[in-house]
Amino acid sequence: MAANVTGQWGSLLIWPIIGIHSIVTQDGKVLSFGTDQSGAQGAMMYHDLWDPATGTHTTINHQMTTATDIFCANGIIVPGTDRILISGGDARPLGNVNHGVADVNVFNTTTNQMTPDTHGTMAYARWYSTAINLTDGRILELGGSNASGAGIATPEVYTPGKGWQTLTGATDASAAASYDRAFVNKDGKVVYFGTGGGSNTAVMLLDTSGNGSVQKIGTLPFNYDWQSPAIQFAPGKILINDSTTGLWTMDINGSAPVFSKVGDIGKNRDYANMTVLADGKVMINGGSTTTNVDTTAVKTALLFDPATNLLKATVDEISPRLYHSTSVLLTDGTVLSMGGGSLAGPSTTLANQLNGQIYKPPYLFDANGNEATRPKIIGTPDHMQSGTTFTITVDNAADIQKLTFVKNGATTHDFNMDAAAVTLNFTVGANNTLIVTLPDYHGGVTAGSWMLFAWNKSGVPSIAPVLEVDPVFNTGGQIDAANMLTNGSFETAASVSTAMVLDDMVGWHSSKNNFELWKSGFNGVSASDGATSIEIDAERGSIWQGIHT
Repeated sequence: MAANVTGQWGSLLIWPIIGIHSIVTQDGKVLSFGTDQSGAQGAMMYHDLWDPATGTHTTINHQMTTATDIFCANGIIVPGTDRILISGGDARPLGNVNHGVADVNVFNTTTNQMTPDTHGTMAYARWYSTAINLTDGRILELGGSNASGAGIATPEVYTPGKGWQTLTGATDASAAASYDRAFVNKDGKVVYFGTGGGSNTAVMLLDTSGNGSVQKIGTLPFNYDWQSPAIQFAPGKILINDSTTGLWTMDINGSAPVFSKVGDIGKNRDYANMTVLADGKVMINGGSTTTNVDTTAVKTALLFDPATNLLKATVDEISPRLYHSTSVLLTDGTVLSMGGGSLAGPSTTLANQLNGQIYKPPYLFDANGNEATRPKIIGTPDHMQSGTTFTITVDNAADIQKLTFVKNGATTHDFNMDAAAVTLNFTVGANNTLIVTLPDYHGGVTAGSWMLFAWNKSGVPSIAPVLEVDPVFNTGGQIDAANMLTNGSFETAASVSTAMVLDDMVGWHSSKNNFELWKSGFNGVSASDGATSIEIDAERGSIWQGIHT
C-alpha cells in the first residue's frame, strides 16, 4: 500500500550501544544509554547523544566522572533547565549485579557530560524505578528494588536546587514494583498502578504535598504484567495493553478511574512499545508472542486512533524489538525505534540489536505517496508558563488548521514515563502570527519540554521547535517576576503550601532580563507575603527560593 496509508520505515541505522533508555533532549537530540559498546549488560558508564539533523553520534564513557552503572535506571528532563536527571542504576561496580543503587546523576545537554548530582543521593537504592515530572517542577521517584533485591514501597520527590524528600506518608506495598505505571492527573496528583502481574491490580492516588499520602481509587479490570506497554495519549487518558491482546483506555479525569476496552491487537506483544504521534494517534510496535524469543517477534506496527478506537496495520520493521527496546517521537514527526537485547542467561534467544530505524507516519506523505511539502514555524518563545497565551510566527498562517503539543519522550522497558499530548486553541493574528492559548496543568500541560507541531489544511505537520513549559505551584499560582521586581515579594506566596527551591532556572521567570535585574537588585532582600526566605547565589547565577507558609 502507499506510504500515505501505511507510513514507511527507513533503512537500519547502526547504533554504538543498545538504546535501553532513550530520551529526547531539550534541543531535540536523543540521549540513549544502557550497555557497553558491545551491547553487553553492564553499561560501565557509556552514554550516547545522537543528532537527528546530522545523523552524528557523540558516544562518551563517563567512567571518569561518575562510578554509576546506569543500566536499568531512569532518566527525565528537569523542567526549565539543560539537565536530565538519571536516578538509580545497577550496583555492578560494587560487585552486586542486578541490584539497586541510590546514586543520582545529571546529564548536561550543553556539555554532553554526566556527573553526580551535587545535592546527594536518594534515601533508597533503586533499580527499575519510575520517575515523572510533577506540576511544580519537582520529580517523583517511585518503586524499583534495592541492594538486596527488595521492592521499595516509599516514594521520594526531588526538588531542583535542593535535593530529595522521602514521602513517609505515602508508603504502599503495591508500589514496590518494576517501573510502576504513573501519570499526573488534572489536580496535579499522581495515579499509578504496579506491574507485579496477575489480577486485582490496585490503582492508587498519590498526593505529594507535605509528607505525602496515598489511597486506593480503583482496580484494573484485566490482568496486567510489566511486559505490557501503557502510555498517556491525551489529558487524563491512558492506553493500556493487558497481559494478552486486549487494548484498554483508563480515564483518570474523575474521582475514580473509568475503563473501556477499545480493541484487540491480535497477537501478544510482550515488551512492545507505545508512542504518541504528532497527530495524537498511538503507534504500537515491537514485542513477541513468546517472551524474548526473536523468532516469535511481531514486526508489524499498529496505529491506534483514539477518535475512532480503530487499529490500522502498517509495515514491518527490519529488526525485532523486544526486551530493552525503546521508541520515541522526534521533532520532525518521525519515530525512532531502536535497541533490544542485552539479556544474560543460557536460555535466551534474544539477539543484541545495536541498531535503530526511523518510521515516517502517513501524515508525512501526500495523496500520491510522495513526501509532502511541510508548513514551517518560523518563530516561537523559548519558555512559557502553562495557562498563558503566547504568539508564534509561521510561513502561512491562513493555511494552518491545527496545533498539537506533544511532550518529549523518556522511554525505557515499554514505558514512556513523561508522555503527554494536547491540541491547542489559537487565533490568527497579523503578519502570519498565531496567538496560542496554552492550557494549565488542569488541562494536561505539565512542566517540561514539549514539541509544537503546526498542521496545514492538507493534514501535514511542520517540524516542531521544542518549547519549555516552566513549572507552576500546586495551588495554581505562578511566580510573578514583575511583582517581585516592584515589591520584592511573592504575590502568591501566602497561598503556597509546597516548599519550593529553584536552581539554574532562568526560564521560570518572565524573561532573562527580569532574571538578571532580580538577581542584581534583590540580593539579600527580605521576603514578605508569607515567604520566609529568598536566597540568591549570584556566583552560580542561580535563584534558590525557600517558600514556606
